[in-house]
Amino acid sequence: MENSESAEPPVRDPGDINTIDDIGNRAIQSWIFALLICMFLLVAGSTLYFAKPFLMPVAVAFVLSVLLAPAMAMIEKTGLPSGIAALGLVGALCAGIYFGFSFIAQPAASWAENAPQYIEQASDKLSGVKQPISSVQSLSEEVKQITSVSQRETADEVVVRAPGLAESLTSSMGRAVVQTLFVLALTYFILATRTELRLKLIAARRSISGKLHTARMFRDVERSVGSYIFTMALINAGLGVAVGLAMYFLDMPRPIMWGGIAAALNFIPYIGPIITASLLALVGIINTETLTEAAIPPLVYLGLNFIEGSFVTPLTLGARLTLNPLAILLAVSFWTWLWGPVGALISVPLLVMLKALSAHTEMLHPFSLLLGGTIPRPRKHGWAIKKPRP
Repeated sequence: MENSESAEPPVRDPGDINTIDDIGNRAIQSWIFALLICMFLLVAGSTLYFAKPFLMPVAVAFVLSVLLAPAMAMIEKTGLPSGIAALGLVGALCAGIYFGFSFIAQPAASWAENAPQYIEQASDKLSGVKQPISSVQSLSEEVKQITSVSQRETADEVVVRAPGLAESLTSSMGRAVVQTLFVLALTYFILATRTELRLKLIAARRSISGKLHTARMFRDVERSVGSYIFTMALINAGLGVAVGLAMYFLDMPRPIMWGGIAAALNFIPYIGPIITASLLALVGIINTETLTEAAIPPLVYLGLNFIEGSFVTPLTLGARLTLNPLAILLAVSFWTWLWGPVGALISVPLLVMLKALSAHTEMLHPFSLLLGGTIPRPRKHGWAIKKPRP
């Protein structure tokens, strides 16, 4: 009796093939998604850079309208028409900016007129520091003269003269005036139509939950930006008063101007304090006899700025409005490179808006946590993510 059983080949599970195909398809989809994101960022960055004359005033007007939205809502509750309320707020904004900068602009203008003399005085006082390197400079000049003797040939000189300072200032002033008027006009129309625009966007959502979600998103963005800017304005005003008093007791010229400069530039994180300390160091060199005395004003300012940044601001803002320092540095650097000083001023408000919008978008919620949101607390049955209040 033969017991010959033919050995059957192993049967391959079809699920394994499907699993391999799924992994390959997911990898391809991931690469395509990453490529699309890179292309989107490249196109968006190019658009922001080349469309700067139009997009920068629009962004500034949008930030101002969000900042003034709480005041606009309070005025509208009194029954005043939206157009008149928006016109009054824009007028108050112009008056506040004018009177605020008048304490800085007039003294700074007179100081800037004598800036070349001040720089020359500082250079003379630093001549002792430059003496060790004078021999190196003289040696380089001698080498330059030796090489220039062998290369002297009669040739026609072509001199290209750049536009004068007056022409450059006139053209820059004209562009600044036009953009400022555009910002004010756009801010007025955004404020005047904000209620109608909000109602239309809420009505565009079909479900009740979607309508509530959109309304809460508008509310949280306005509250977050308004609270942040208002709180930082109070903090910077206090820093300006402290710096002004410190410069007064240090016998620095124009202490009110230095307090105003410190308060205004403190709206630009990291970059503003560096500029203020550098200016104080220059004036300290001019108005003191030794470098040790010249270092006192910038050191005092840096000490006050350290107290403000390390203790006052975190305790005042709290965890709800605290932003990631790395995110602030990247935002300030990016917008300064893209739009200059104006971009630096609006970089932090734009970052606060992005954080508030990300908190209301399920896909971008992890991004909101990276920007400085509250970390989820572990619980027994999963993670508890703190959601905005209804």
